Amino acid sequence: MGIRTGSKAVELMVEAGDFAGVRVSQGEGSYEVRAKKVVFACGGFAQNEDMVGELAGGVAGECIPFCSADSTGGAFALTESLGGVSVGKGAFTYWRDLFGLGALGRRERRPLPFPRLLLRWRWRALAFELH
Repeated sequence: MGIRTGSKAVELMVEAGDFAGVRVSQGEGSYEVRAKKVVFACGGFAQNEDMVGELAGGVAGECIPFCSADSTGGAFALTESLGGVSVGKGAFTYWRDLFGLGALGRRERRPLPFPRLLLRWRWRALAFELH
């Protein structure tokens, strides 16, 4: 099978109550990948303003996302549709430069010894099991 890039999981397949694979779109076509288990390597949710507002302390609309336009949280919705349970609040990276300007474009009060500093870091994971 190998690694396939530029593909989008559009549906998780379930047969007789068991996970059976993933339906995938790529370009103008689609195909099925049959498997008992799937690992999602996906881009997060920084381009989804609603999720950022819910999970990153209400800074949606003020942040400048430095990520792919495809980072919309689609994998979270896809797995939650099968009973996936979100654990934690996600990973939100906040930075500011040497001049004290943060990602929100406002000057911070405390000086920093480094050009970028992670101020908030929280994990978000999905866990589910089909019964």
